[in-house]
Amino acid sequence: MTAKTYLNQLRSLEATIAARKAEAERLKAERTYLQGVSYDSDRVQHSASHNAQFEHLVDIIADTERHITELAKKRHLIISQIDGLQRPEYVEILQLRYIERQRFEAIACTMGYTYSWTIQLHGIALQAFAKKYLSGENSE
Repeated sequence: MTAKTYLNQLRSLEATIAARKAEAERLKAERTYLQGVSYDSDRVQHSASHNAQFEHLVDIIADTERHITELAKKRHLIISQIDGLQRPEYVEILQLRYIERQRFEAIACTMGYTYSWTIQLHGIALQAFAKKYLSGENSE
């Protein structure tokens, strides 16, 4: 995996985390609704079904929250790796590009560099990242 591909995971991780959080909130609302449904002694079978549905929702919510935690840990790892680079300009350009998702034109303005130097520096920073973190993999 290339450094660029690896760092681009941040975008999909953020989108997946947001989707999973929305799903968890929807499930929690459904769970709250089921908690509020009153039991009628004449509907014993409905109550058993209701309890099973409630327990299933609780399990799904727990699984969803575990998944969110795993994704957040992966995101945090990638950000920590960026922060772990030795040269501050490498950290800054990779943060601006992959965490803040800025275009190269905006990055050039922010960093006070020309567009062409920003592109070059980005490539150099990716090489440094790959060397430090992806050298054990088949990085291209």
